[in-house]
Amino acid sequence: MGSPIDLTLLQNVKDWIYGNSASSPSPVVDDAILRRLITQASQFVLSQLQRQTLFYHSITELRSGVGTPSMTLREFPVLSISQVMVGNQLIPPRPPLSGSATPVITFSGAQPGWSFEPWNGYPPGRPQAVTLSSYRYPRDFNNIQFNYTAGYVVQGEVQTIPAAAPYTIQPLMPMGAWAGDVGVSYVGGVALVPVTSAPTAGQYVPPTDPNDNPVYTFAAADAGRPVALSYSFAPADLSYAVCKWVGEAFTYKSRIGLKSKILAQHETMTYQLTAMPDDVKLILNPYKNQLPI
Repeated sequence: MGSPIDLTLLQNVKDWIYGNSASSPSPVVDDAILRRLITQASQFVLSQLQRQTLFYHSITELRSGVGTPSMTLREFPVLSISQVMVGNQLIPPRPPLSGSATPVITFSGAQPGWSFEPWNGYPPGRPQAVTLSSYRYPRDFNNIQFNYTAGYVVQGEVQTIPAAAPYTIQPLMPMGAWAGDVGVSYVGGVALVPVTSAPTAGQYVPPTDPNDNPVYTFAAADAGRPVALSYSFAPADLSYAVCKWVGEAFTYKSRIGLKSKILAQHETMTYQLTAMPDDVKLILNPYKNQLPI
């Protein structure tokens, strides 16, 4: 992505506007304009969604307790929670439930704790609540603190480093374009260390230019080893929405202020002049943050 907030690739937009055939190449002079429009449209989308970013990020969220046992976090999808504080008290994760052959289920520990429903991995997801067992969030001002990570991330995609050169892996990107590295680890083992070039055993080079087919590069010493990739992605429907919006804005420059024009044979062409295409609005709705910021 050209900017850290971009929700689609330059090549996607160029294909949308010009087509991807050799008979309709895109003018290179337009690339700078299209890159700016992609970033602007992506920022407009984030503003409409009331989000800072849709990619992997860490959040410290302060909230005011109202006496309920459950509280919905502002960002979604939530990937992990590292800390829940109530006042000055650190609340631990809820102990796992343990059962037996009988239908009776008991807590494996007496200490209250928190739990939340994990994201199923498919966009758009929905807001997730952190629920306390045997406890409530006491009423007070800014007395609750959550530390967590959120964003659209493919987590632990298992692939195998090729046995022969080149020792590269292209992410599968099942739900949208690669947008940022979140880490690589050996399957069932330790994390690999990212480097900028010439990786050795236990290191990797993350993709740098997603427009050029993002690839991870590994060391020959790790050939044949299975690894788990984690990476941010731009949901495919949001990528389409940005492509559509950029295409409308880019072609508008050739007919600024023009509502309609008469063609040959008494035909009239009418242009849509709305600030946002109607189908883009429909795509954005499921991703909106509906909670007070």
